[in-house]
Amino acid sequence: MIGPLHLVGSAPALTPTLPRLGRAPVAVGGHDQQLTALATVELLRARTPVLLTPTPHTHPATRGLLWDGRWNAAPSPAPPAPGWDVAFYTSGSTGTPRLYAFTLDQLTTVVNWYAAIYRLTADSVVITSMPATYNFTAVAGVLAAAMTGASLHLGADSSVVLDHARTLAARHDRCVVLANPVVLQHARPGRRLPSNVLIDSGGAPLSATAITRFRETVADLREGYGLTETASLTHFDAEGTPDSLGTVGGPLPECAATTAPSSAAPVVSVSGPAVGRQLTADGALGPTQTRLVTTDLGRVDSAGRLRLLGRSDDLAVGGLWPREVLDAIGPVLGTRCALVRHPAPDRITVRLLDAENPLSVDRLRRRVGVLTGLPAHAVQVDVEQPRSLLHSHKLLRHTTAHPPGSTTT
Repeated sequence: MIGPLHLVGSAPALTPTLPRLGRAPVAVGGHDQQLTALATVELLRARTPVLLTPTPHTHPATRGLLWDGRWNAAPSPAPPAPGWDVAFYTSGSTGTPRLYAFTLDQLTTVVNWYAAIYRLTADSVVITSMPATYNFTAVAGVLAAAMTGASLHLGADSSVVLDHARTLAARHDRCVVLANPVVLQHARPGRRLPSNVLIDSGGAPLSATAITRFRETVADLREGYGLTETASLTHFDAEGTPDSLGTVGGPLPECAATTAPSSAAPVVSVSGPAVGRQLTADGALGPTQTRLVTTDLGRVDSAGRLRLLGRSDDLAVGGLWPREVLDAIGPVLGTRCALVRHPAPDRITVRLLDAENPLSVDRLRRRVGVLTGLPAHAVQVDVEQPRSLLHSHKLLRHTTAHPPGSTTT
């Protein structure tokens, strides 16, 4: 059951005024994350379907746009019940963002997984700087807080999220940080967070070295896996042991991962009870699915843990996949995130977030060259500026062209 949302930290500028809309879906978003979260919860409590949008646009499936708590497009009369309760856009990391819709029963299942993984109670707090329209934030943060009674802190500045976690941990039995590369780059090894802090690294590409150092010097950090199409979760490293290091853990109840038999392209397929249905451009619902073929490459170990190796358009270079190269250059990267891509059999790209924490590019190139046999000029190092990041604050995956704001070394 969805209860009222308890926000901590800065209060929203105003409380959204929400008319009775019945089953008329509305688009919700804005720059004010607190208002977006509050509006989402209150609309769902009133049984009004919500389409979360990172940009101020409506969709044929909706009958109004609530942006920063105000109606930018007035709601029109209610259509028939749409057959869904919440819809999310994919990040667009592999192309044009797509829209997937879920029922509250599906999202309740996923929230129950998060509550168990995070050990959330009504005295806990979840903190993040990621936008409330992002599926990870919406499910693991907004809905998890509203369904468990936990508090939610939506920070505007990623540079202080971990500092806020230190303060909030002292006031709550559990403090969960929903993190990403932007947050993790501000971690300060040596200033360990309290023992009741858990960091879920989300989509941050971290080497085994980085994860180990985070756990030893910052806080308990775990990796999980899920797609927008699966409401953000199918796997989680609940063990946190040396054996599970570098994996996204085992499957959640009724979920499974398999890989294609081809050793040249071990594409991951996932199944589970919370697979969404695509909303088409005209607002129609796509077919019901329980299994998805992803664009990830991976390997499932004997204990059922999933290790992601790369993307479906990556190639093995020198017998190694991007994940294996990432782990090998981990000692050079330290705690930095890096996205490794293999776009061709004779080329590797390493994408860093930004140049705030500089490292030796020459040393990194030499390390990759020794591993793969590639010459230094075949190893490209991209430095991604924060303004180029996707709405979910992920590193861009494209390697054939450099987006505005990126530099190449």
